[in-house]
Amino acid sequence: MQKIGDVTNTADSNGEFTNGNVAQGVQPTILLAEIFNTWQRELVNIVTGSGNSLDPRDDTQLLSCLQKLFLNAANNLSEIKAAGPDAVAEAKENLGLTNVLVGPLAQATGASTSAIMSQKAVTDALATKQPKGNRRQRYFCQLTSRNLCF
Repeated sequence: MQKIGDVTNTADSNGEFTNGNVAQGVQPTILLAEIFNTWQRELVNIVTGSGNSLDPRDDTQLLSCLQKLFLNAANNLSEIKAAGPDAVAEAKENLGLTNVLVGPLAQATGASTSAIMSQKAVTDALATKQPKGNRRQRYFCQLTSRNLCF
């Protein structure tokens, strides 16, 4: 991308526009077609790069294309879900989430074959199985995690 200073010598020392200063003999920036063509090419590339075609009657194209290219953080990734199961699977793969357990979280024991027990539910369930201080419980706690012992 070009700055105005790349196409005219009337830009300031940073290559930016200037209003000029008659008293100091500084010319205002001369606006040449080249800079407008550069900006137009940049904007056209955003529209066509998003898969859209130019429409001279649509003054919202740039915004629409940017919304298409970027997810809206306020939607909490719902755009991916709305795109269908293939998009969800691809997003999970891209995030490295293909080898994780997925299911509803349960806070108590039960007969579900799809719910995943939380760490607290597992700890609570194990605590009721052995009397406090039981040798087998202590051994089990040493093998797994000290967080399970009371």
